Amino acid sequence: MHTLKTTSINGVFRFKPIKTGKAKLIITAIGCRKIEKELDIIAGKNPNLYIEILDESIQLEEVTIKGRIPIVTQNGDTLIFNPKAVNVQERDVAMNIVEQLPGTETDDHSVKIMGKQVTKTYIDGKLIFGSDPMAALKNLSATDVLKIKAYDEYENTKTKKLMYRGDLTRVLNIETKSKLISSWKAHLLASAGSNLDSTNDKGKFRKGLGFTANFFSERFLLTSNVFHNNINRKSNNIKDVLSISDPGSTYNETTYADLATERSWDTENGTYGTFRAFYTFGYNRDNTNTRSEQHYFPDNNYQQRLYEEQNSNSDKKQNHYSEFSFSNSNDKWGEFRWNQLITYNNNKDWQSLYIYNEENNLQTSKSLMHYDNLNKNFHVKEDVSYVNSITDRIGYTLESSVDINKGKNHSLRIDTLESSTTQTYLTIPSKLRNTEWNGNAQLIYILNPKNDTQISLDYSVKYENGWKHQFAWNMLSPTNPQTDEANTYSYKVNNLTQKQEVSFHFFPFKNTSCDISAGLKETTLKRKEKEMDNYRKTFISPAVAISFVHTDITNSWSAAYRLHNFVPNIVQLRPQIDNSNPYTLRSGNPNLKQSYLHSFLFNCNRMLGKHNHTIGVIINASIRQHSPVQRQPITMPKLIYRNCNTQHLHTVL
Repeated sequence: MHTLKTTSINGVFRFKPIKTGKAKLIITAIGCRKIEKELDIIAGKNPNLYIEILDESIQLEEVTIKGRIPIVTQNGDTLIFNPKAVNVQERDVAMNIVEQLPGTETDDHSVKIMGKQVTKTYIDGKLIFGSDPMAALKNLSATDVLKIKAYDEYENTKTKKLMYRGDLTRVLNIETKSKLISSWKAHLLASAGSNLDSTNDKGKFRKGLGFTANFFSERFLLTSNVFHNNINRKSNNIKDVLSISDPGSTYNETTYADLATERSWDTENGTYGTFRAFYTFGYNRDNTNTRSEQHYFPDNNYQQRLYEEQNSNSDKKQNHYSEFSFSNSNDKWGEFRWNQLITYNNNKDWQSLYIYNEENNLQTSKSLMHYDNLNKNFHVKEDVSYVNSITDRIGYTLESSVDINKGKNHSLRIDTLESSTTQTYLTIPSKLRNTEWNGNAQLIYILNPKNDTQISLDYSVKYENGWKHQFAWNMLSPTNPQTDEANTYSYKVNNLTQKQEVSFHFFPFKNTSCDISAGLKETTLKRKEKEMDNYRKTFISPAVAISFVHTDITNSWSAAYRLHNFVPNIVQLRPQIDNSNPYTLRSGNPNLKQSYLHSFLFNCNRMLGKHNHTIGVIINASIRQHSPVQRQPITMPKLIYRNCNTQHLHTVL
């Protein structure tokens, strides 16, 4: 047997020596067809053979190529998320993508990326959906999203002065297919049905109606949202409306309406600002009725007994809320801000508890406790602030606010116990007013403009002035009502708080900032009351805070300690027993001390490995001294592990 290893240049090869007789020639080569020939070898003859070697075609089986789309990549200090790596369904919005991204924490009102809250959401570099970061996430279609970038920037990106740029905040920038300039959306939803399990005709018919109309653009936006239902629906989200949910055994009626607008401007001379207006109306009504009955039948040891209890609750809440804000900035003239907040609440609730006991078919006791309360509250708050610089390194901030609260309350209480002479019938109207003035002045000196090292001096003052009048009458004898001394009182309040503080901000390491502040707080409480000794006391306490913050888009941590001070309020200091609410009995203590709360916080977020797993560790502990309320528990360390492909949280305590 001969095996040929090499040939000549032109492909000719020879076999020698070869025995005479029968022989078989076999030719094989990788990628070529196999050739077999039978030969007769005769002595003295040298036969020549020409053999053509042909390529062999091979039919391969089906080949599947598997690849992994990276859900997140990093470019410098920017995280770039790929929406193609997550599950997106029809009618989804950008928020449904963000919920599946590694390192994110979401709820109905906020989004955190690697432990830091998002303050703005850009669309292709523009604030198409306004200053609310959630507006873009809840209104932008998920199918229009190409990339989502997360990074840090200063609060005011348009100013050239270091004094006005603010703090570093986390933002999102969403790249879209459509390159939006403006967006509008509107939908109308209606539903009706019946709760077949309900025995109450009032709560049997269930209905829902919702309307939404929104217009968004970089300079102007207008949004409206209205819905009314009695099926426990709390939003106008289409996916929530179309989902099947249990309306519940209690009757709940909800009405909600809001209207918001925002206008922004940016002129060539460097002046820029915004105006925002928002109004919302809410009405909620809840009815709950429960009844329990227990029967004990007689035997050798027990008599026949019946225990019956009925509990009814009803709440009606009507809330009005409006907010207006205006800001205008200029590098030469500084920044001016104004904010107004107005709320009006009209709430009514009543509770009724009926207890009936029977033994051997004879009534042994029966009692009824009824509490009816009507509360109206009006609140207005005005805030004004101005920021400017004296030189390139010296600046100042002036802030002032006034906060006014007015309220009226009227309650009716009925207690009866037929097995004794205990009977109570009280009607209690009350009025209150409280006005609070706040002022703050801050002087800032920038020590090093390159790394934003600065020192500041702060002075703040708060003055409270108010009164409360409450009168109670026992109406057991309607023609001759008697004053109930335990629930009748009138007093005035004057409180003054001053605080001086020094703060130092610097960078001890790269990407790591440190803030240290220390100061003194002085609070003087005054109460004047005819039927009780006047109260006056001054509380003095230190104010200390220190924090370290390391900012990296994939690896961030913070450690902080803060000493909080809490001064008891007038209600906690009044020694008189207040039993106007039968479900709550309270009394103050004039000897209460101010309480101190030592807070320790450590927070770490880190992205790990090629699969973009994220790990978060939160350690939060607090120690409270002289607490006038229930002590706060110490929170044990918590370890949170997140996987980019799931939404499960594994917590180890």
